[in-house]
Amino acid sequence: EGRDGVASAGRVPGGAAYVRVGPNPLVGGLATLRYSLPKAGPAAVAVYDVAGRSVFSTRTPGHLATGSLSLDMRSLSAGIYLVQVEAGDYSATQKLVVQK
Repeated sequence: EGRDGVASAGRVPGGAAYVRVGPNPLVGGLATLRYSLPKAGPAAVAVYDVAGRSVFSTRTPGHLATGSLSLDMRSLSAGIYLVQVEAGDYSATQKLVVQK
């Protein structure tokens, strides 16, 4: 875990898998999620506010181990959010700061 208590970029042993969202901080509302999963397959993407409420969810397209996904965050208020990616036994969370 990083200093903020959030798993750092979703790494797994061996360093092969990762989840990154940017730009961070986000200004303008459109973020890009880049990911590399331990194995190919669908993944669930969810964004939570600091109170733990789900404010956005989607799935990665297809059964790709590596890819990117555009996230429309324009409806979110300024604040801190957690972006979580889950695929099988793999789960990674990254903090996202939204500025207006």
